[in-house]
Amino acid sequence: MRLILSLSVLIALMAPVIVWAQTQIESELPHSDPLSHATIEDGPSCFKDAVLEAGDTAPYADRVVDAAYLTADAEDKFGNGFWHVEDHSLPIVTIAARFWSGAVLDPESRQGLSIFLTSLFDEGAGELTAQQFQQQLADENISMSFFSTRDTIELRFKTLTSHKDKAVEMLKSALTEPRFDEDAIERMRAQHLSRLKNAQKSPDWRADRLMLSYMYPDHPYALNSGGTLSSLAAITKLDIEGAWQAKIDRNNVEVVIVGDISADEARGLYNEVFVEALPDYASSQELPLAPYPLDTEVSERTYIHPYDSPQSHIRVVWDGVDFYNQAYPAALVFNHIFGGGGFSSRLMEEIREKRGLTYGVSTYLDEKSLGDRFILSLSTDNKNVKEVLELIRFELEKLAQELVSEDELNDAVNYLTGSLPISMSSTDRTASKLLSVMGTCDGVYYYDALVEALKSVTAEDVRDIARIFLQMGEPQTFIVGQPEGEFPEAVTVDVLENIE
Repeated sequence: MRLILSLSVLIALMAPVIVWAQTQIESELPHSDPLSHATIEDGPSCFKDAVLEAGDTAPYADRVVDAAYLTADAEDKFGNGFWHVEDHSLPIVTIAARFWSGAVLDPESRQGLSIFLTSLFDEGAGELTAQQFQQQLADENISMSFFSTRDTIELRFKTLTSHKDKAVEMLKSALTEPRFDEDAIERMRAQHLSRLKNAQKSPDWRADRLMLSYMYPDHPYALNSGGTLSSLAAITKLDIEGAWQAKIDRNNVEVVIVGDISADEARGLYNEVFVEALPDYASSQELPLAPYPLDTEVSERTYIHPYDSPQSHIRVVWDGVDFYNQAYPAALVFNHIFGGGGFSSRLMEEIREKRGLTYGVSTYLDEKSLGDRFILSLSTDNKNVKEVLELIRFELEKLAQELVSEDELNDAVNYLTGSLPISMSSTDRTASKLLSVMGTCDGVYYYDALVEALKSVTAEDVRDIARIFLQMGEPQTFIVGQPEGEFPEAVTVDVLENIE
């Protein structure tokens, strides 16, 4: 209690100082735009001055992962290329791929169409029924899965080298001749409806739904990528076939191949599955929308969805920063120190360890192709909501005013640089990690460049990131529960959108 009272008094005493500091911060900022459209210093939006092309000599002696960019066969008129990591330590070949045609392109009346489609790719293909297809996957120890994000449709594939030929045939069949049998469609429909009904019971899920609805107003990201009760019920076989034809195309795919496979073998596999077998549909969809920064001008900053729960589930949102931005390494370090570093973060120390107001608090950089965000997530007793929000603001202001210590900076940088190799400790994790940064201007050297950039981040850079977030004004706050206290300017949302 003494700590809580002391904090309240301290915040009140520091109010004039904070106003002065805010004025100083705004006058010192080199940019006033959101981070997704600006950098700390002017320069190219990548970590090296020059874009690295296929065949360039590796500019790093010690690489995080020895990835290479390979082109398809010379006669490939589509100019396709892929990333490859050759690793013979285990007899395994892994593929990660994504098609840039995710749920953002689903019609509003057919929300959930992409996730419905991806759940059917391994439910029978060619001459094999769903049961036969699944049995062959099991018999051959083949792992094959598909899923949808808001931006992409993705696949993950892994096979023993000795079973590679059969596995590749099955993958090609799943992509090019899925059956979409009526019994499989109805089975998947029942599963998706059950998933959605169960999700509605989760206040965390409701907090995310509330956040998406008002973080991206009048934008496809606000729709429910998992579908609504009515849209899932309405999706037909014709809808699914149309989505498959529009979304699975050789022109919008990115591919990473990792494991016990040479460059020539990988090129042959890539040509067979992702160039020669896939169609070149004129109807192929593209992301047609412009980037959607967080609207910092709207007066409504807090949204409350009343829900019968002893705790309130909270999301706090600022505009974000993407992979391509020179500010990204400093933003990673800032995030780790502020709330993304688990028990070493300042928010965890102040909110959980010192005051016991939550079991956990986390922050993360949420990268989407059309709208990056910086998001904080936590839950706390209803009576503690206002105090927790004050603490979040207070800690952000401290980071904007005071330089972090050398030890705190070094701990964050060492963790981030050391965790990269660990995050790629298997073929499937390596493939997924590389796929996530395809398209960045550092190419296959992205993580090598990122490590160098992280090592050069200074305490001043971390402070500048905090100042930019602070300069954005009040973040958007989303609360699901029954928070105590007055929220005079909050918008009450009794019924969540895009569920029914």
